[in-house]
Amino acid sequence: RKTLKQKFGRHYFVNGILEFPNAKVDQSVNSPKQGIWIGGAGFANYIIKRSQPCLSPEEIKNISDFFKNNKK
Repeated sequence: RKTLKQKFGRHYFVNGILEFPNAKVDQSVNSPKQGIWIGGAGFANYIIKRSQPCLSPEEIKNISDFFKNNKK
């Protein structure tokens, strides 16, 4: 959030997602834990599909390009 705010001058809501693609995740994990959603294979796509779109295609491209070009 802080990095996006510094770069783009706007507050963006960020959801953390931790996906274990080769593991079975206990069904008791059905809400975020310390602000991070946890799931098994396909979980990130599931969350993305259920989310309400709130960014324009241009914003998505700008943010994506920024992170691709600023890997640590």
